[in-house]
This record gives sequence, structure tokens and C-alpha cells, in this order.
Amino acid sequence: LITVFTRGRADSVALAELLDNGVQGVDAASAARLAHPDTWTSECGSDVPVKPLLLVFDKLRERLGDIDVAMAAMAPTLFSLRTELAAADGELEAFEELTEWKRPMQSTGTMEILQYLDSALWKEPVLRTKVAHELAHALRSARDGVSSEARGSGPTVQSAQAEMATLKSRRQDAQKRLGRAEEDLLHAGREYKTLAEERELLREKIKNHLNSILGQCLPASVRGSAPLSRYQRFGPSSAGGDAVRTTTEVSDLLLRSLRGTVPELTALLQAEFEPLGLSRGEMSLGRVFRKKPQWGRWWEWLPPGQRANVGRTAGFDDFEQHFKSAQRAYEKQLVGEADRLAAVHVMSTRWAEIASEWTSAGDDHPVVLGLPPATTV
Repeated sequence: LITVFTRGRADSVALAELLDNGVQGVDAASAARLAHPDTWTSECGSDVPVKPLLLVFDKLRERLGDIDVAMAAMAPTLFSLRTELAAADGELEAFEELTEWKRPMQSTGTMEILQYLDSALWKEPVLRTKVAHELAHALRSARDGVSSEARGSGPTVQSAQAEMATLKSRRQDAQKRLGRAEEDLLHAGREYKTLAEERELLREKIKNHLNSILGQCLPASVRGSAPLSRYQRFGPSSAGGDAVRTTTEVSDLLLRSLRGTVPELTALLQAEFEPLGLSRGEMSLGRVFRKKPQWGRWWEWLPPGQRANVGRTAGFDDFEQHFKSAQRAYEKQLVGEADRLAAVHVMSTRWAEIASEWTSAGDDHPVVLGLPPATTV
């Protein structure tokens, strides 16, 4: 997918087939069987009430799944509310200038919930930059629209006093719009925060409940024959217990991906690529995106005239400055106003980074300067 953006075009037949097929070889039923209790509950003693314990475990996981669905559904709504707040803010800002009036300070509760949502929803730096730019665009467009309308109205038969009264009336309407936007966002933001807090508590409860079951069914080997106390059940794990925990987490991840993430991702990509020729054989984006620069892959971002000097006469300071310039150029292309395609590129880049982190998990090698392909330099 990254190649589509860096080349600016793609074989749309192959891309459409990829999006239609989604993830092959793994289905929801297979993912669910990964952690099915039948694979390990036979190890439980007859004195362990397995069925009641598993019933509680399933109920907790079901509730966690419901919370995940609810939070995912709220994210677009919260962004829309955030955009409406920015637009209302820009409109009122224009009336402040036109009427020489200063609004009261924003409430502490609104500021706190804004800070929370920004940190909870947009954790990735590049994504946060993109969102901030979109919100600034909404504010600026609303402000400039009001200012332009006021300048373009020209002379009227109304007196200056009557015109000011009209502006003040419209300013009051803008205040009401901003107040409604703040109230709606505050309500939705608090609801989201409540769900997030419940989710964290629920995850801890699920982990402890599973540990309790595994401590009774697959206890860690200890010296002596004394039974484990209720507190020791949360102590060192057995290899079997670790395996069950791992497969349970993997199963949950696959199920969330297959039921939510993958269908939503493919639907988004199809919606964005269809107007660009997804079903016409050759798809063109109309532009080329820069690849995110990586320190070790210097031949992809270092100016051609500097590549021959790497490791010879080029100083480290110059090398670092070129890298920072490449980073700025990469980020600049992602902040186009109301640019959905750039947002999809940001998302695709982050997915690629996650995939790279997974494939290199456990590697402790430092980042070093790599060697370019023979055809590059």
C-alpha cells in the first residue's frame, strides 16, 4: 500500500482484488478456536468449578468487546464534534474583531476534556499533526467566511449604529453555536472517558480472573506438596499457563481485526480509491507522496550530490540537517487542507511501521547506516 502512494499509481485490478479478498487463510472461527477452553481445561482437577469460572470469564470478555465497539463508533463522532467546535470558534473570533468585543475564557472542564481527547484519540505524532491542521483549517475557513461576508456587504442604507447592532446580534448567535458545540463535545467526551476507564479496569479484571483459573488448573511447579493459597495463584506462571494467556490474547486480537479493523480499513480504502480509477485497470493518485525518511536508509532522502560522500567527507552535522529537512518535507505533504488522501497515507504509513515492529520484535540491534541497492548510487 505504501508503494501506491510513493509511486502515485497502481495496477488497480490487483489492488481491487487485494481489497476484496482482505485477509486470507484466517477466519473468525479459526481465530476463536485458538484459545478455546477445551484445549486446556482437561488439566483442571475435579475440585475446580471450571464452568462457572469460564462463564464469568466469557461475560467479562463480552463486555470488553461491547466497549471496544462503542469506543470505535464514538471516535468519528468526536472528531466531527471537535471540527464543529473549531468552526464555531472561528466564526466567533471573526465577530470579536468586527465588534471589538472579547469573549469570556473557556471553561476548565472543556479544556480538560479537549486535552484528554487529543491524547487518547490521536496518539501518533504525525496523526496528531494532521488532525491539528484539519481543525485549524475549519477554524480559519469559518473566520474568513464571516470576515469576507462583512467586507463584501458594501455600503447599505442602514446607519453605522444599525449595522453594529446586526453584527452584535449575529455575534450572539455565534456564541450560542459555540456554547452548544462545547456542551455536545463535553458530554460525548466524558462518555468516552468513562468507557475508556471502565475498559482499563475490565482488562485488569479479565487478566486476574484468567490467572486465578490457570493457577488452579495449570499451577507453577513448586517444592513440596502443599496446595497453593489464593494469593499464590497470582504468583509465578507455568509454561502451560503462559501458553494459554498468549493464545487468548492472540485470539482476541485476530477476532477484533477480522470483525472490525480489516473490514473498516478495506471499506475506507475502496471509498477513497474508487474515484481515482480503482475499477478502471490503472489507478492514478494525481501526485506522488514522499516515503517517510529512515535514518539508516539514507539513499532514499539524501540529495544525490551528497550520497557519494557518506562515510567519507560528509560531516555528521550536515548529514543530520539533511535528515531533518527530509522529515520536514515528508510532514509538509501531509497537512493539505481537507486532504483525505493524505490522511489515508498517514494511516498506511503507521500500519507499515506496526508491521515492521512486529517482524523485528526482539531485535536489539542499533539503527546503523545501511547499504543501498547497487542500482541506487
